[in-house]
Amino acid sequence: MGLRLATEISIRAQWSAQEPLAEVVVDSVPTHLRVSGSVLEAAVHCDGMTLLLLTDDVPYEDMLSIYLLGPQLQLLDSARIGAAYATGNFSGLTLVEPNRLRFRFIDDAEWWVEILPAPSFRLPLVSEVKGVTRSHMFSRHFLVGADRIGGRTRNNGPHLTE
Repeated sequence: MGLRLATEISIRAQWSAQEPLAEVVVDSVPTHLRVSGSVLEAAVHCDGMTLLLLTDDVPYEDMLSIYLLGPQLQLLDSARIGAAYATGNFSGLTLVEPNRLRFRFIDDAEWWVEILPAPSFRLPLVSEVKGVTRSHMFSRHFLVGADRIGGRTRNNGPHLTE
């Protein structure tokens, strides 16, 4: 695996009545793929897949949506970081070879996303760290965790590579 920024990917914001939405655009061509979020914080290629990180740009309740897309831009996995009244500010993106991203968002923590080489089993409702939500699926293609700055470490179980 190798990580690289996907500079050819952008979004076109399309607010709905309920939430901020965006259409994914590749090389200035609309894809008709819509995702939650209004600000593209990062797009990263990893082994034929693309990871998108988008924030909602909603003061005092900003959420970070994470999407992993396959080679044909099909949705493989997704997760959201955030909570009511939690102010998020995305910063400090670092690519850590071979398959991990690190960044700051909420909760005075350095968050990370690790793209898995193959889907992994997960138990819905009990397999994620506090502040992370996912759909009720029994597999995942990436892990999400957070390391407290200057304190204890939080993670999501025995699948860690640290």
